[in-house]
Amino acid sequence: MSQVTPYNTDAGKKKEVEDMFDNIAP
Repeated sequence: MSQVTPYNTDAGKKKEVEDMFDNIAP
C-alpha cells in the first residue's frame, strides 16, 4: 500500500486484492 498502483490494470487489481487481505490478516 506504500506505492500507488493504477487499479484499472490486472497488476493493479491483484495488488488491490493483496492489500485487502493484508488488512484483514496481516
